[in-house]
Amino acid sequence: MDDKIELNRQMNQTLEDMAQVLFKSWFVDFDPVLDNAMAAGNKIPEALQAMAEKRSLVPDEQKLLSKNPELASQFPSSFEYNETLGKWIPEGWEDKTIDEVTALVIDHRGKTPKKLGGDWVDYGYPAISAKNVKDRKLIRQDTIRFVNEELYTKWMKEPIQKGDIIMTSEAPMGEMFFVSDDTPYCLSQRLYGLRANGIDTTPMYLFGWLHTKIARADLEARCTGTTVTGIKQSELRKVVVLSPPKLILKTYESKIDALYSKVNTDQEQTETLTQLRDTLLPQLISGKVRVPEGFVEKI
Repeated sequence: MDDKIELNRQMNQTLEDMAQVLFKSWFVDFDPVLDNAMAAGNKIPEALQAMAEKRSLVPDEQKLLSKNPELASQFPSSFEYNETLGKWIPEGWEDKTIDEVTALVIDHRGKTPKKLGGDWVDYGYPAISAKNVKDRKLIRQDTIRFVNEELYTKWMKEPIQKGDIIMTSEAPMGEMFFVSDDTPYCLSQRLYGLRANGIDTTPMYLFGWLHTKIARADLEARCTGTTVTGIKQSELRKVVVLSPPKLILKTYESKIDALYSKVNTDQEQTETLTQLRDTLLPQLISGKVRVPEGFVEKI
C-alpha cells in the first residue's frame, strides 16, 4: 500500500511538472515566438536577448517550428511592449483583468451552515474551506464536512462546475485547486470560485497564469490586512491576465486537460489509500483485525 501511495505521488509530480514546463515555454518564456522571430530574421528586443541566445542553442528538431509547423504558425514572430504588464509580450496578445476573463466569481468567504440556518450532517455535499486547499491539491479530505441537499441549494446559488478554480482568499491567500470532475462542492470560509469565460481565457490557462510570478506579485500587492492578509473580491477582479489568441488557448487546453484529470484521480486514490492504511494498520498490529490465511499469497 505504501508503494502504491509513493508511486502515485511520483506519477503526479511528473505530470504536474510536464504541465508547468509547457505553460512556461509557451506563455512565460515565449519559446515558439522567439523561434519564429529568429527564423524570420526579426529583431529581438534587448530585454529578451539573453532568452533568445539560450533558445538558439536548442536543436532545431526539438523546436515546435520543426515538430509541428502548423501549430508553430499560430504564434506570432515579433514582440510588442505592454505597459500594463511591464514586459515584452507576443505581438497581438492582450492584457485583460480577471473581471474581463471570467464568467463568474463565487464569493462565499464568510458563509457557514449556522449562518444559513442549517448544520453539518454525516453524509451529503462536501463543504471545503481554505484549510483543504494547498499546493494545487485538495488536502486533508478526512476533515471535510458535509451538508444536506436543502442547505446546499441555499448555500450554492451558483454550483461549482468542472473546470472551475477554487482559490483561498486569506490565511493563506492564493492557494488553488483545479476542479477536474463534477463533485458538487460547497465553498466554505475564505474561498473564491473562479470560472473562465472560455473566450478570453480557458480554465487550465487561467489556472496556470495565476501561478506565474507576475500574477502572484499582482495578487499579493492587492492584499490588505495586518494580522491576516487577504484579497477582497473587488481587488481580485482587477488582477491582470495575459490573453493569447483563442486558437492557441484551445490547443493548450486540449493538451493539459488529460494531464490534470489523471493528477486529480491519482490524488483521490492516494487519499483513500492513506486513510485505509492509517485505519487498518493499527488494527492489524493490535490483532483486532486478522488477515485470512493465504490472503497475502493471493495478492
